[in-house]
Amino acid sequence: MVKKYAIHLPHIHFSCRRTGTESADFSSSEKNRKDAVVSQYGEKMVGALIEVEFKRPDIFLTEVVGLVSNPATPATKTAAIIFINGMPRF
Repeated sequence: MVKKYAIHLPHIHFSCRRTGTESADFSSSEKNRKDAVVSQYGEKMVGALIEVEFKRPDIFLTEVVGLVSNPATPATKTAAIIFINGMPRF
């Protein structure tokens, strides 16, 4: 779950470790969403992604921002990380 938030909020630093260990099992400090995806899924995955941004000020609070892959891209991993109004949707 923390990894999903790290992609959704790349400007916030996340660090998780197990009780009794000194090193972090997971850490994020990326500056943008693409870098966050690279840290989670690898460079190969991010190369297939396209940035999407859609804003309609004439429609109350309508904004879509994210990354999508081309449907023809071969999937080695399937991941859908969706947030609506800042809340994760599963």
